[in-house]
Amino acid sequence: MRVFEATLLTQPPKSGVFRMLGSELINGLKRHSQIKNYQYIELDGKQISSKADILNALETTLNPPFEFRDNWDAFASEIKGLAWIKSNGVTIVYKDFTVFQQTNPKDFEIFTNIIYRNIASRQYYSRTQDAGLFVIFQYDDENVELPKMNYSIPFLIPSPHFDDESRQISTSRLTSGIINDLSRTLTQIDEDEIEALETAILDAKRIFVAGKGRSGLQMRAFAMRLMHLGLTVHVVDDVTTPSLQSGDLLIIGSGSGRTASLVRYAEKCETLGAKLALITGNRESPIAEKADAIVSIPASNFKSGSANATQSTLIMGSLFEHTLGLLCDLMTIQLKAKLDADESDMNHRHANLE
Repeated sequence: MRVFEATLLTQPPKSGVFRMLGSELINGLKRHSQIKNYQYIELDGKQISSKADILNALETTLNPPFEFRDNWDAFASEIKGLAWIKSNGVTIVYKDFTVFQQTNPKDFEIFTNIIYRNIASRQYYSRTQDAGLFVIFQYDDENVELPKMNYSIPFLIPSPHFDDESRQISTSRLTSGIINDLSRTLTQIDEDEIEALETAILDAKRIFVAGKGRSGLQMRAFAMRLMHLGLTVHVVDDVTTPSLQSGDLLIIGSGSGRTASLVRYAEKCETLGAKLALITGNRESPIAEKADAIVSIPASNFKSGSANATQSTLIMGSLFEHTLGLLCDLMTIQLKAKLDADESDMNHRHANLE
């Protein structure tokens, strides 16, 4: 699911799904919908408690060429591309959605799953001809206990650029959004890919790590932990780093997978007969094409150009960079168990010239 700051329609993504506590952002949603030529729709959730209610309300407001006929499949088919919409897209604010959710949780789950799949499909295939679609689930009582959703729908978070009346960003809500983004992204990483990388690390004669910028800092931290585990590890570009040879493993951390110097490292790795592993936010990249093992982090990166990258409350490439650090810590714990490493030995290997 694509998640991003509440600048919403001012950002490149055309679609998204959120939940919103309170109504402070509604004026901004209306204004930006008008600016971006998005049809703005509000659904009165207090009048919606069943499948028939929600489909009738959407049919009345969206005015599709074919009736939904109280049929989920018809609804899913008709909103697939919103081809009949004359505007650039649709913003749907579903107010007081908890009435439907609490009254008829099974049908509400079906409805949210249809919305999720629709938006996920738009973002994965990036069909430019499709009209945009934002769906915002709004409710007012912060003390209400929400039934568990099938998908973790993030909070819409105020942004200074979103609404002139909402310039203060709540620290607690922003924190919740960041933690939600990190948890969602980390848990979406393929466990088999992690296992394959850990196996490559344990099989390697020596390990070399590389990365640039903030991703490079996370990779250096990972190298430190591998050293603590007793493995032979080097950081590319350090003056004491030896030559890469057959039997070695080069691990590159790169959100975009296309940083020029790292592409050259990957090409050199191939000619030297060493193994190459990549941790990336972009599987369709020059480095990924050469990698023997890939761990894909489904996170946004302003340089990646990946059509299915997930956006975030965090800015620029921060979601990838923070998830990369957490992933490396996760692998360190798993490698520690596989090596049956004693933490006292790890502490003993820690630098003492400090």
